[in-house]
Amino acid sequence: MYYYEIVYIVHPALQAGHLDDTINKINDKIKQLKGKVLFFENWGKKKLSYLIQKQKFGTYIILQCQLNGKDVGELNNDFEHNANIMRHLVSKIDEDHIMEQKNVQPEISNQNVEEVPEEKKSSKDEKKDDVENLEEKKTSEDKNDKD
Repeated sequence: MYYYEIVYIVHPALQAGHLDDTINKINDKIKQLKGKVLFFENWGKKKLSYLIQKQKFGTYIILQCQLNGKDVGELNNDFEHNANIMRHLVSKIDEDHIMEQKNVQPEISNQNVEEVPEEKKSSKDEKKDDVENLEEKKTSEDKNDKD
């Protein structure tokens, strides 16, 4: 299984209930293909840089998932045949590019979203600690230079 990042733009006329249905259909399709949604975020309604289907705005959704490579074509087919999705982009990513799920609940239910494994969280925490240690070291060196 490979890791994929999917960004899609949903038609701006969809209200919260229909938007949730559209998002859940995509998440259910990934689950049906024996994939796992690892990260999900609704970026909200944003102005488009150019008109898409005569629309100036669109609701941006990003998700990261684990999926078999042969099933990506079927998922692309669903995006293309869904009239509510104006554009989509599926990109293959490395495992270390998976973002951590925030504690804040998104607008839809998180029933299809799985937690990022603990080993990923620990490696990111270690990197954060390393950066903090470098900053402390730099400030201490600056103080020593002034003395």
